[in-house]
Amino acid sequence: MIGSKYFQLIGLLALSFSLSTQVQAEQNACPAKLFNTIGRALKIENLQGDNQVIAAQVCKPWPYDKNSLLTAFAFNEGVEGEKTYIVAIVDAKTLQPRASYKSTILEDAATEATEGSLKLDTAKYQLSPVVRAFGVRFSSGARGASCADGSYWDELTLFMRQEEKLVPIFKQNMQSQAVSSGCIGSATGHDVWEYTKKTISIAPSST
Repeated sequence: MIGSKYFQLIGLLALSFSLSTQVQAEQNACPAKLFNTIGRALKIENLQGDNQVIAAQVCKPWPYDKNSLLTAFAFNEGVEGEKTYIVAIVDAKTLQPRASYKSTILEDAATEATEGSLKLDTAKYQLSPVVRAFGVRFSSGARGASCADGSYWDELTLFMRQEEKLVPIFKQNMQSQAVSSGCIGSATGHDVWEYTKKTISIAPSST
């Protein structure tokens, strides 16, 4: 559970439909030895050998701290219908994790972690003079239903560091479609749906 003082930080975030985020375009493949290093540090056996288990990966230098590298990746631990999900801040030279978050992506017809599913968002999410968050954006690689009544993608999660842990403090689908008539994926000539795109900015106030 996130303590109340962390929810206070969320008060600094404002959803907007007019201001755009600054998601830097450069997204890099991770160094080959990063997975083994994290696997040993977090005692994850699947990451200490064959890295063919990696389904999605992204690494990016953190402009806020040039000595840190941000990474997010999903990998298969052998459980059907799910991928293990890791987000970490690592030392840019040694690749040793400084703080990390581990979760599970449950997969179905609409949700699948594949190559290109993950992006790192290093816009200036300055929550306080001493707290800087960063974002991970997830878009499913699943084909989805052939005649869907709605869809959601570009899920943004903001993380802040709490000692050796990364704490998710904000999670929202930033793009969606909702069907009023017909369905998505079937061009009947009478299809009507609404498209929504959300953006986020940081309010000038503090708490």
